[in-house]
Amino acid sequence: MRASRFPQIGLTSGYGLNRNVNGAAFFGSQLVTNTSRNYGLNYGVVASVPIFDGFNRRRLEQNARIGEEQSQLQLSQTQLSLEAEAEQAYAQYQNRLQLLELEEANILLARENVAIALERYRLGLLTPLALREAQRTQLDAEVRLLDIRFQAKQAEIVLRRLSSGLVQQQGG
Repeated sequence: MRASRFPQIGLTSGYGLNRNVNGAAFFGSQLVTNTSRNYGLNYGVVASVPIFDGFNRRRLEQNARIGEEQSQLQLSQTQLSLEAEAEQAYAQYQNRLQLLELEEANILLARENVAIALERYRLGLLTPLALREAQRTQLDAEVRLLDIRFQAKQAEIVLRRLSSGLVQQQGG
């Protein structure tokens, strides 16, 4: 932008062809036409020196600086947003892993509970309805385990995507 404050030099060139044909006239017993042709090559050097433009150059420079600062702020804001999103994704991933451990322990207890219920049913100490309830509880625990595994994998994928973006952002 500062370059516009300094003198500028330019080159010009051109080629021209001019042909004039005047109307025919009789001169005595002869027909006379007047034709002229001009060929020309022109060239030149143009120099301009900025003197005063109503402070437009200074205003344009200030606008350019402000635009650059805005771009830097947007970049910083994007980086902060990405980092915050990555931290949130990491916390969510850690939470899902803890839930996964709990559900894995829960499924073991549910299976053990069904095994005890089956043995009590064989001995005649448990009603079929109570056995069915223990089996349903085990099934619910297995569904929750599959669901939390899926959620943990989703959180891992989001975390990997964001961490890849962080690496690319810091490297570039």
